[in-house]
Amino acid sequence: MSNTISSRNTAQLDPLTYTPINNGSYTYHGTAYTMSALRDGSNTVGMMVTNASTVFVQVQFSTAVYLNQVQLWLGQFNGNFNHPRDLSIFAGAVTSTAGTPLYSGTLATVATVQTINLASDTDFNTAHTIYTFVFSNSTGGVNVSVGEMLLWGQAT
Repeated sequence: MSNTISSRNTAQLDPLTYTPINNGSYTYHGTAYTMSALRDGSNTVGMMVTNASTVFVQVQFSTAVYLNQVQLWLGQFNGNFNHPRDLSIFAGAVTSTAGTPLYSGTLATVATVQTINLASDTDFNTAHTIYTFVFSNSTGGVNVSVGEMLLWGQAT
């Protein structure tokens, strides 16, 4: 199989096939706001991290995948606040923003689904087992809320 984007079939990656892991030490509000809520199929419950303007979410797959699209529900479920303003995606497990991300962009700070298409980006022509999503610059200043994160791509 060729590694070019145009020759790959893109499918939604089963939410249960990846494991979000927090690479930092943060406090969560209640049992509903856990990393597993990022992939539970509900955009009304998610992850809320307090006292951190930058949040590292490591996504690990059992086999290498080409990541083609990310769909995000951002902000807090009970109000239009705590939206991260920026997103960077790194290959591998990272714990700092040093280095060159595969993707870096500004997010809309509204309570709506956002889709980021990566299929035309040549940086995503290599499959990885671990991607790190870095959410930063929250509208609330110190809290970051992500309701749901769905991923599309293809396993190798």
